[in-house]
Amino acid sequence: MMNLLEITLYTILMVTVYCSIYNFLTVICADTSISLVVCVIFFIVMFVINSIVAPKVQAKPYIINQHYDEQGQCITDKKPNPNYPGEQEMKINQIIYFLIPTGQADAIHTTCTEMIEFDEEEVHRRRKVLNEMPIYALGVIGLANIGGIYILKRQEIN
Repeated sequence: MMNLLEITLYTILMVTVYCSIYNFLTVICADTSISLVVCVIFFIVMFVINSIVAPKVQAKPYIINQHYDEQGQCITDKKPNPNYPGEQEMKINQIIYFLIPTGQADAIHTTCTEMIEFDEEEVHRRRKVLNEMPIYALGVIGLANIGGIYILKRQEIN
């Protein structure tokens, strides 16, 4: 039950990030039709950025290969992943991944659907990554709202 509540809270937080960003973009644009187009383009840009960054963030440090020998015994080989990014590159990709709501949605989806793993280390890594998401989400919400308030105060409303 706690996992369901946790996932629900993460999802509500992600939707709030979407709303904050779109409200900020709407405040910037004076015309409603222009703000609509800007919001749609911004969503597409976020989707493309997520499709570039997500495979790097979700990469596993080890490649696990299972095969059977002649006696029918299962043999598991664990090799380092040559495509696994370094620690610095991984941190930068994680920051980008969690600053955009599409990355947050992808993190929630990936963690929920792939929690049925036999590798306890991988499950622990995914939970740790997901637990960092609220920090980034609250930061984006705060910056978008403060920026929107600042811009709205400077605009002349007729």
